[in-house]
Amino acid sequence: MKDIAAVLGHTRIETTENYYISSTEEERRKVGENFEIAMKIKGCELE
Repeated sequence: MKDIAAVLGHTRIETTENYYISSTEEERRKVGENFEIAMKIKGCELE
């Protein structure tokens, strides 16, 4: 969670938790897609 918060620019883990802990399956899918896009933009390889 700490790494995700850092990638998203959240200074507090609680912010990340508030947005992503209580989500629907559709919201989790969208987050995953956006995270993948962000990692590609930053040049990170996903496994």
